Amino acid sequence: GLSPAHTWEELWSQCEIIKLRYPTATPLAYDSESNWFITTCRQNGWGYTSASAPHYLFNNVNTQAWLRQLSDYYNQGYVTTQNTYSGYTSSLFIRGADNGGAIYCISSSSGASYLYPGSLFECGVAPVPGTKLADGSINYSTIAQGPSLVMFEPGYNVENGDEKKIMTFLFMKELLSPNFQAAFSMASVSNPVRSSVYTIPSYVEYVNGNDIVSVTARVSYYMIGRYFTSPSFIGASTARSQVGNAMCYSLTGSKTPEKALSDAIDGCNGKTVKNRNVKRLSEIIRLFLY
Repeated sequence: GLSPAHTWEELWSQCEIIKLRYPTATPLAYDSESNWFITTCRQNGWGYTSASAPHYLFNNVNTQAWLRQLSDYYNQGYVTTQNTYSGYTSSLFIRGADNGGAIYCISSSSGASYLYPGSLFECGVAPVPGTKLADGSINYSTIAQGPSLVMFEPGYNVENGDEKKIMTFLFMKELLSPNFQAAFSMASVSNPVRSSVYTIPSYVEYVNGNDIVSVTARVSYYMIGRYFTSPSFIGASTARSQVGNAMCYSLTGSKTPEKALSDAIDGCNGKTVKNRNVKRLSEIIRLFLY
């Protein structure tokens, strides 16, 4: 009798009901600790990182309290993540609730096909929950992540430098053309980067399909106004890894949130941090577009 949660408050209130109905199930599985942390900071207006110094803002009383709350939820069996589960949580989701699976699974658009349970049970696709703010509004901001295209100057004394700049520009222009973006998005299940792609007949037909990848693409289009990207600077990728580690340490109780976030700041600043006991899996490169 539950409807998909629109806010985190609704989702957490559903967890107790879900556990009573499906005692062995996990109400929420989240495939990226880093993206969860970054999105939560954005939705609540807490600090994460800044493009200008000081870059690292994520160790504060708000994030500490949030991680402490998540640790309680983890201990109650309400939540798991990619690294606490030791694998992509799509494999947990497709088990089904009666077989100890996950009810909600927040994953990437490009991983949608891995979340299809076949005839085992019915599933749907919904936007990531938002945070209800003090004024009653809901902040639905959701991190968008993927590769970047960058064109560098060829520098001095580069043979045929001007020609190479022109060819590079033309190549990038082709990659960003609506027709190529449509074909690439349908093949990779990644979101296109051009709004005009949604007017191309073949892509319109694709988005209006009924299979899991088409539905995911349709919901992703609905979420376009909610996507944001985190600041880019030297050390930004380190910050992503460090906050993901901090979340794992906090969830499992390996460290207090205060210690985990303090160590994460040290890690961002190039200091050696001991007690790195979170199991990390070898990962294939995937596009995470939440």
